[in-house]
Amino acid sequence: MLRSLFTGISGLSVHQTMLDVTSNNIANVNTTGFKSASTRFEDTFSQLVRSGAAARLNERGGMNPSQVGLGVKLQSITQNFTGGAAQNTGRNLDTMINGDGFFVLRKTNGTSVYTRNGSFGLDSQGQMVAADGSFVQGWMADASGSIQASGATANITLPLSSTMEAKPTTKITYGGNIPSDRVLMDTSKAAGKDNAFRIQQVIRTYDDKGNAHDILLEFARPDFAAPGAKPKWELSAYDVSLLNNKNISAANKYKPVADGGAQISLTVTDGGEVAGSDGSAVRTDATGGIVTFSFGSDGQLTDDSKQALKTINFQINEYAVAADGTITTNQSNAKTTVIDLSALTSFGGVNSVQYDQIDGNSAGTMTGYSIEADGTVRGTFSNGDTRALAKVATATFVNPLGLEKAGSSYFVESGNSGQPQIGEPGSGPRGSMTGGAIEMSNVDLAAEFTNLILSQRGFQANSRVITTSDEILQELVNMKR
Repeated sequence: MLRSLFTGISGLSVHQTMLDVTSNNIANVNTTGFKSASTRFEDTFSQLVRSGAAARLNERGGMNPSQVGLGVKLQSITQNFTGGAAQNTGRNLDTMINGDGFFVLRKTNGTSVYTRNGSFGLDSQGQMVAADGSFVQGWMADASGSIQASGATANITLPLSSTMEAKPTTKITYGGNIPSDRVLMDTSKAAGKDNAFRIQQVIRTYDDKGNAHDILLEFARPDFAAPGAKPKWELSAYDVSLLNNKNISAANKYKPVADGGAQISLTVTDGGEVAGSDGSAVRTDATGGIVTFSFGSDGQLTDDSKQALKTINFQINEYAVAADGTITTNQSNAKTTVIDLSALTSFGGVNSVQYDQIDGNSAGTMTGYSIEADGTVRGTFSNGDTRALAKVATATFVNPLGLEKAGSSYFVESGNSGQPQIGEPGSGPRGSMTGGAIEMSNVDLAAEFTNLILSQRGFQANSRVITTSDEILQELVNMKR
């Protein structure tokens, strides 16, 4: 009789624990980064009433063992680390992990905690912190924006008052295809210099003081009168500010700067000539600084031409224009810039010539920041450029189920979780990041309501066992009377 009472009590105890876990899950259905838990039960050791026995020779069959169960006990409370739904916030420093991993935070007392709650902000010193002031851990970038994501992590501090220094433009790399079958701009008109096919592009360059200079690059066909199998091209450059200056007459605009015009001098091999192995050549016009080059019949530059077109030099200067149109050049901050055309091709029908890369920038102050998929915190500057400022670290564990909850959606390592494996987001088993969003709770309300019903029915049934056992025990007491 006492066995049933204890069995019923054990059932009440575990179903009360199940209700406790379920109620906590439901209470945190909207908690950022919360991970739900579930209960697992197991039966207790059973009391042996009769042992099993094998059949004896020429006698009846054997007997199965007879055992009475003594109730149930809690096997485990297991965390569920599946990802929660993403909620877009639009806040620059909010971020979530797509996949495995935890953010690494350092509390003010120096202890490390781990979380899936990526709702971050800045304190008064520009340090990246969680809501309770815990410091987000990662690696800082150096002055050039390079990040060494290895070694010990540190508090991430954003240099909000930093200024990006001005850098002059030193190299412009072009690629793509110049159409070999385009000779005239308008085929319905007669061939002439004004109707020769040309491609014009404006690029922005910078001198060493960060002053911007818009340069017009023009690719034009000089062989419009008698185009051959090997298309010829001329490259010329013009300072846009001089082209637009009203004090410079229209007749002078397309002359060299030295002659009162806007044309910038281009040179290859110190103004010389490079002869191609097939008779083609790359040369600089002696008076205007125009670079002339041609392609082979196969649409490719010869090896010699490629080598020559790697270094087309020009200088970015400051110009002052007087009322009479006189141009004065300030070369105190002049900087040599190299144009690389060695990757160009010339096939028919396609016009895709465009610069692939251009360096240089003006000075700028930081105006904003964002977090990228690899955890890089990238600053945006007033000059339109960006620079890596830091990288957020993430941690994985051999056994994340071994982590212990520490409140505030934090976890701490335990003896069974293993040591944290800290590294870059997106590397190894670590998930990538999504900026401007946070991970919500992974609680499934439908499943939790089902667990409520199960725990209620289990509690009621075990209560009935205790009531019945008590009534029977009372009957035995009355029989004695």
